[in-house]
Amino acid sequence: MSRTTLLDKLRRAAALRRLPEAELESLTDPSRVRELAPGDTLFDEGDAGSSVFVTVGGSVAIRKQIDDELTATIALRGEGEWIGEMALLDDAGRSASAVAESRLRVLEIQRGEFLTILGNHPEAALDLLRSISQRLRQS
Repeated sequence: MSRTTLLDKLRRAAALRRLPEAELESLTDPSRVRELAPGDTLFDEGDAGSSVFVTVGGSVAIRKQIDDELTATIALRGEGEWIGEMALLDDAGRSASAVAESRLRVLEIQRGEFLTILGNHPEAALDLLRSISQRLRQS
């Protein structure tokens, strides 16, 4: 994925669209993009959160373990949506697993950088909180 294409996709993502252009461009290194095949796991429920992800292509299922034998898909995330931000915001383990539904591309942002972005740009933090609130209301 080219830097230009990645930049266009990030301009539409909640919180990131609030960043100054130079800071947004600093996130467009193609080496940050992880690609997963359908069925591949991005992270497992209970894992520690060291990164947050923004979908830049494809879709991902958010799955919750109900009991020893049952796992339920509780949400689907598409392009421009955040994945895994809650574990970085509350410092707890992952609340669910994330599994690629289709060919998936995600931009990975390390914990420290993510928290710095939110700390330096309150308008970005508010935009992300609005997204999380909307998700919680829907669920």
